[in-house]
Amino acid sequence: MRKIVLPFLLIARLANTQVPGTWVGIQGRLTQISIGQTGPVWGINSAQRIFQYDSSTGTWANINGSLAQIAVGYDGTVGGVNAQGESYLYSTKSEGWVNVGGEISSLTIGNANSIWALNPASSAFYLDPKLLKWVNVPGTFTELSSGADGDTWGINSGGQVFHFDRAAQVFNLVPGTLAQIAVGSSGNVWGISPTGMVCYFDAPADIWRNVTGNLAQIKVGADGDTWGLDASGDIFHFNHLSQSFEQISGQFSAIAVGSSLSVWGLNGAGDIFMLNPAAVLGTNTATQGPPGPQGPAGLAGAPGPPGPAGLSGISGTFSVNSILLGIGPNSIGNSALSDNGAVVTSSEPVTVNTVGTSALGIGTLTPQASLDINGSQFILETPSTPSSSSAPCTTGTFAWDANFLYLCTSTNAWKRAAWSAF
Repeated sequence: MRKIVLPFLLIARLANTQVPGTWVGIQGRLTQISIGQTGPVWGINSAQRIFQYDSSTGTWANINGSLAQIAVGYDGTVGGVNAQGESYLYSTKSEGWVNVGGEISSLTIGNANSIWALNPASSAFYLDPKLLKWVNVPGTFTELSSGADGDTWGINSGGQVFHFDRAAQVFNLVPGTLAQIAVGSSGNVWGISPTGMVCYFDAPADIWRNVTGNLAQIKVGADGDTWGLDASGDIFHFNHLSQSFEQISGQFSAIAVGSSLSVWGLNGAGDIFMLNPAAVLGTNTATQGPPGPQGPAGLAGAPGPPGPAGLSGISGTFSVNSILLGIGPNSIGNSALSDNGAVVTSSEPVTVNTVGTSALGIGTLTPQASLDINGSQFILETPSTPSSSSAPCTTGTFAWDANFLYLCTSTNAWKRAAWSAF
């Protein structure tokens, strides 16, 4: 199938209600818009015609077909549901739609391997990526949301919250009651309560933690960048440094977030807007804090400020940075030891042994090895699958995915061990 680039007058007009410096008006009018962390923006208009935005030309290409709903995964996977409830995936090779069947009422996509749907009876299904067949998972839901890493959550008609266990192929009940849920990844799960209160899920504590604010919509990017709309359509952006939602100029009826660099919105008239990232630059992450008050943080060779035993006198490429403490899934503790600005720990005791063999201790002031972690667990958050047993790697590198633990035993030589239940 082919794309048709429509003349300017046929697809709509340049929006004339831009918010200078924050939002850039884009030609066209849409009723739905969706975007991933990568790839183009997609949308449908009031006639259920499908459009893909070409950023190089600043125009919308009309894609053959008709959809009542469109969904884009964080990896750019595109799917949709037509008015008859038939589901489709977009093929970039054929530039056309592949019918994957089903009687579907809503679709959500985390990535190519995490495509979920609800049927008219509210039953949940995921798409087998190899067979392109829908697989039923027990439970009924009013909403599903899947993140960039495939982490999937759902809400039922009673507001109960569920988290999908991929290994066991079941949804497990999670404490709390929500009216809406949004998943950017396994570490970035946000929700809105039935009263409009905003919260995020604290996985280690297994509880929802409230954040000041009252929203009607919430969206989360793959990098954890979080946006919302209140009941009046006012726009809010979560600042990870201040740990609060800050109002951004403009009003929308819908917002789509792929990442901190890819945020789009529609106003009540269907006019389309793209975020100017520079307008909110510096509010997206807490991983790079301001210089600490105790000294010129980050200057190579500068003597460290006075502090607890083990930290005083650290110099060279190490520095102690002061980071704002707060709540939120990306928050950091009171102080963090960093190497060239890369945070390596939270507020637990940290020491670098500068006498003899260098050693880093986390949770201990007397490290006994190159890296000594005084704790029962450590978390490697992002799965990664080597492309083959001879994929490029450095000896000692670890990786994991849903099926195997991988170890690079010598240069460009991987070995793996399969997981097993116990």
